[in-house]
Amino acid sequence: MKSINIISLIQAHNALTQPEYANFIKYYGVDISDDEVSDLTVLSANIYEIIKYSQVFNSFYIGYKIQHISKEFDLLRFGDNYTVNIELKKVVQKKK
Repeated sequence: MKSINIISLIQAHNALTQPEYANFIKYYGVDISDDEVSDLTVLSANIYEIIKYSQVFNSFYIGYKIQHISKEFDLLRFGDNYTVNIELKKVVQKKK
């Protein structure tokens, strides 16, 4: 699995043919559904409204899975002194 720029993933999803896009996500080891790309598009637009710094979208691991415990992380980014873990949800229950 390789890290990827979120905007590049969204642009590839929107611009490439289905076979080209399938090769693109296979190359990066990305596991993401079309619905999650739509959610990611909304999320990234909202982030860009607040932070007008394109580097914030770099170096994400998308659909990272831990094989031994069957745990999947939608978006992960690691830094020297931080870890970002974002779970994409279309609908959120108020209790959670």
